[in-house]
Amino acid sequence: MMHVGRGAKTNFPGGWRAAGFILLGGLAVSAARAQVAMPPALPSAPLAPPPPDLAASVTADETAREGADALQMGLPDLAERLLTRALASPDLPAARRDKLNLDLASARLALAKDAAAKAALDAVTAPDSTAYVLRAGLLEARAGLWTEAAGHLARVQPDQLTAAERPWYYFTQGLLEDHAGHAAQANKFREQARDAATTPLQKAQFDAALYRGVIIAGDATPQLEQTLRQSAATNPGQPGILFAKQLAIVLELLYQRGAAPDGHAQAVAVVQDLLRTVRPDSQDPQDDDIRLLLGLLDKNSGRSATELEKILKHQGDRHTMEIALALLQNNAFFGGNPAEMQQFYDDQIKQVPKHPLLDQLYLLRAQLALDQNQSEVADKYAQQLLQEFPGSPARQAALGLRAYIAWRSEPRLGGRAADYVNQLRAELPEGPDRVRLTALLADMYYLNGDYRNAADFYAALLLEPAPPQPRGALLFRAVESQLQAGRLEEAIKNLEAAAALNDVAPLDRWRAEWNVIRALRADGRDADAFARLDRLAGPSATALPTELRLRLRWLAARLAVDARDPSAVTRARALQEDLDLAARSPGDMAALPPDLWAQLQSNALLLRGQAAFLVGDMNEYHRAFDLLRAGEYKDSDASAYSMFDEARQLATDGNFAGAQTMMKELAQKFPLSDYAPEAYYEAALNAKARGQYQDALAQLGPLLRYTDKPLVYQGRLLYGELQRQLNNVPEALAAYNSLLRDWPTDHPLRARAAMGKADCLVVLAVQDPANRAAAVGELESLVSSKNLPVDARVEAGFKLGNLLESGDATDRDHAAEAYFNVIQSFLQNPATAAQLGAQGTGRYWMVRCLFALAELYEEKNQLDQAQKLYHLVIDRGFTEGQSTAESRLKKQPNASAPAPPPAAPAPAPVPAGA
Repeated sequence: MMHVGRGAKTNFPGGWRAAGFILLGGLAVSAARAQVAMPPALPSAPLAPPPPDLAASVTADETAREGADALQMGLPDLAERLLTRALASPDLPAARRDKLNLDLASARLALAKDAAAKAALDAVTAPDSTAYVLRAGLLEARAGLWTEAAGHLARVQPDQLTAAERPWYYFTQGLLEDHAGHAAQANKFREQARDAATTPLQKAQFDAALYRGVIIAGDATPQLEQTLRQSAATNPGQPGILFAKQLAIVLELLYQRGAAPDGHAQAVAVVQDLLRTVRPDSQDPQDDDIRLLLGLLDKNSGRSATELEKILKHQGDRHTMEIALALLQNNAFFGGNPAEMQQFYDDQIKQVPKHPLLDQLYLLRAQLALDQNQSEVADKYAQQLLQEFPGSPARQAALGLRAYIAWRSEPRLGGRAADYVNQLRAELPEGPDRVRLTALLADMYYLNGDYRNAADFYAALLLEPAPPQPRGALLFRAVESQLQAGRLEEAIKNLEAAAALNDVAPLDRWRAEWNVIRALRADGRDADAFARLDRLAGPSATALPTELRLRLRWLAARLAVDARDPSAVTRARALQEDLDLAARSPGDMAALPPDLWAQLQSNALLLRGQAAFLVGDMNEYHRAFDLLRAGEYKDSDASAYSMFDEARQLATDGNFAGAQTMMKELAQKFPLSDYAPEAYYEAALNAKARGQYQDALAQLGPLLRYTDKPLVYQGRLLYGELQRQLNNVPEALAAYNSLLRDWPTDHPLRARAAMGKADCLVVLAVQDPANRAAAVGELESLVSSKNLPVDARVEAGFKLGNLLESGDATDRDHAAEAYFNVIQSFLQNPATAAQLGAQGTGRYWMVRCLFALAELYEEKNQLDQAQKLYHLVIDRGFTEGQSTAESRLKKQPNASAPAPPPAAPAPAPVPAGA
């Protein structure tokens, strides 16, 4: 193994660059594209990416919200499926999972699946919450456990219930009063439930419950039954119908109280007899009352569904229609056949004149389509509702449904979904529901890359006394959003405020601090970055958890090395001392995962070596790297990084052979890792620097056998360049054609491949004039390509002119036009001139164009035109050619004054395709 000037070299090499690497990705990057290294087990991007479960969490929230809407609209089947799907999302926070199970219990209660509802309640981890005891009380009342139900309901605090839960509290109170025999009080609670309902269909459901309450709460005796039966038989017309309806109610009441085993069947028979006296197309409100009574008594029969449909078709009393529609949602006649329910909705929607409940029908039709995975149909009906009924109570559910569809679409329409949720949020009053939507909206904007809006909503959530998500996670995303939106100072303020909070996990705060420190450094504020880090990792850090303290020490040393800060040695030493201290403490060791311990120990050695190199302590540099490569961490990531580091130092000192040897050794040591491709590539670069082109090709061979590594494109570019150096132009041309044909057209290095192809064609044109037209056409195409950077187009323009200069007199005139076109298009045009990078190649090629055109003018003795071009070099600040331009001006007469830009050269035939 070769080392950098062992025992001799003490100066800092001027061209040295810190070896960058990515710990999570495992890919060492070349010095030409080095990145700042990251702490172990932390994201490597300049700003840490969203937690991997955030998108799944947002999807679960959207699914759950749509399930809640379906429940309120009287579709518990759909609600159960949506809520079950939301619960399948991995890594849901406990509080979120509890909320989903509570809503699932509600859906199952509505479906009379009491055992399944209890299972959902049993999965709740916080059984003391108001929401839990409400559902437990309702379930117990349904099971006839009245004492237990009353005990649970006594613990409910109504002011802590959501708007959607409050009606069920009153409804359950009504059940308890019914059991106690307090009919009037029971009906009062049912009326409160009806008034508190949040949607028209939910109101209608409670109306139905209220009517049922009247049916089962009255007085009933066998004597009253006989009296009503006789009165119904002896009184014709309306009085007889009224007595018959009362008879049906008494029969049902006797059945409910166990006094008449066949009372329910007799009650249904009485109402069916009444219906035989009613004309099928009758729209009399009295007849609709009979139909509604059948629906209330015999709610699962096909005959009931048919009669309820007639109520809707007749478009009579709106209140009666709403109850009929609510009863139909859970009718067994439709429940087993979605196609029939779809047809029923379609028939109602198509009615002329328009149905009075059309907005509710649109929403129910949309939710049914959603349940059948017909997203486009669902979105169409929701859109119609919003357009035709902007003031409808169903509007909020429609907005939520459109947001859900947009979020679940492929590809995801995140911006559109966020827009719908934002509209929905704006229509909600202050309260828990609005806060939950704020959190959902912030996450949507965050995932959609709209960091400015995300930052605003996260900042609002951080001020909430009880946010719906862990405050630490919100803080992290708030800070990241503010940094991405260019609001560094706001991010710092958020962190300062978080320091006073006791519900922010230390690791969450540290991750946010890491992003701020990175942003400070990117903003050129290294002193602020280190000061902030020192406050975190200083003496007060001893009170931090061991893992966090050691990560902070690591970060301090890593940043100092990357910034070539003089404190790097001290910081690296502090990390090592802290690790030694932790090794002597059984408690500290037990707190650290073994793999993290190994990462920290190996990286401490790496940092010791790198920090020593910064101050010229070569003995310590080699000692640390030797320990790293020969000890228990010889197979670690840090060991591989140290080899990259040393190889680059060797190359910086001109020892390309030593650098190449070390890269070959690395590739052999880690043949299956992501380090191997990088090692092959750098070995080839070192061989090329030595002029050993065949050897460089040999080093590239293993790299080019990969298909999915980031360096393959660079490797093929280098392969083409080496083949051109060896004059194997057809081989090189094939390599460039492969890159242009087989790789994405937006690859960032595509311009280099295109230029390489053009260079090959130029060589072939020089060898055989028959290839000249192809070379000229290729270069002209590059000059005019809007998809290439300006620098590349200027380079192509010079090469086009240079190729034309080698031809006859006509071609030389065309060469002048080619150079002039480059100058006019890319220098005289302010928009494109601004794109000539200060450090880019475009300035170099532009100067060459200016001099080449000036020389052509000089050949024709048009010295004034040449002088204008030389002045242009000086006036535009092209340091690359300033001294040469001044020298040439001194040699020409009358060259003291600046001149305007040159006129176009004399007209000449333009090559085809120009």
